[in-house]
Amino acid sequence: LSVLMLNPMKLLLTYEGVFENYYIWTIVTNFLVFGGFSFHLIFELLLVYYACSNIEKYHMPNRYADFVYLVLSCALFSFIFSWFAGITPYMSKQLVLSFLYIHCKRDPQTQVRFMFGLVFKNAYLPWVILGYSILTGQSILPILVGIAAGHTYIVLKDVLPKSQYKYDLLRTPKFIEALVKRYGPNFAGNNLGGANPYAQQQQ
Repeated sequence: LSVLMLNPMKLLLTYEGVFENYYIWTIVTNFLVFGGFSFHLIFELLLVYYACSNIEKYHMPNRYADFVYLVLSCALFSFIFSWFAGITPYMSKQLVLSFLYIHCKRDPQTQVRFMFGLVFKNAYLPWVILGYSILTGQSILPILVGIAAGHTYIVLKDVLPKSQYKYDLLRTPKFIEALVKRYGPNFAGNNLGGANPYAQQQQ
């Protein structure tokens, strides 16, 4: 985008783009647009790596179908909240913050080191990033939307299954398990999907 190799209007999600110009791919590509090369781009890519690698490694080891469904669920929640907030053209930051929030809620006690040597518990990281965005003059609305999307996932996936109703509304569908089994990593011991052991552990 920074060198005009791609037309940003063909990547961002707009009503006209999807329904008038049939840019159907923008339903996906809007989550991949981070803007031009900058410090903020590097910062957000580091957040993506930190959040997703820890979710996959510690919360969903070898559960690739569950991870895929987590990404799809967070994308849907980010879109819904972004639509209500009026910030739908691109939702990459919202999606990244939803991943980060999920990891921080599931692993709140780990010590993390932020800029300038600040050390604090993982649970505070989303709010530290919120404060950092305020100090640097960035919009906090995408961050709040991402936190809301991540919190929605936590409630539906980790809280409701251990409630008296025992509802797991985000149980990975069988067709996603089948697709991952066919096209994704496949080796001995691969738990493709199913019940959430994290929620079961908390009962």
